[in-house]
Amino acid sequence: MLLRADQKAGNTAAVTTDQANITADKATLQSADTQLKSDYNAAKTAAQPVLSQDKATVQSDCQELPSDYQQLGADQKAGNTSAVTADQSKIATDKQNLQPADKQLQTDKTTYLGTQAGGHAGRGFRR
Repeated sequence: MLLRADQKAGNTAAVTTDQANITADKATLQSADTQLKSDYNAAKTAAQPVLSQDKATVQSDCQELPSDYQQLGADQKAGNTSAVTADQSKIATDKQNLQPADKQLQTDKTTYLGTQAGGHAGRGFRR
């Protein structure tokens, strides 16, 4: 806006200064964008071992549930009351284990990668 006002006023010295300021601001933004991408990639690399372990724990807990439910169904069908109770208890335990594991994964994502954990950080500015 200042550049246009100076151009309309015919103030060539101010126009030159405004253009130099715009060029410097663009360079600063590009540098900040590059640094942001670099920092994000470094955080992502640092987070990888922790997030991989968290994901493995969540996946392990998730893989147990389908077989637990199958066993529950089979025991219900067979009328095996004591096994049904044990199956229900195992399912409840697996679900309780899954919740903190999933919460830990989300916490670690936020800790290492910020609130945009699964997003598209580092896209840059429009030019």
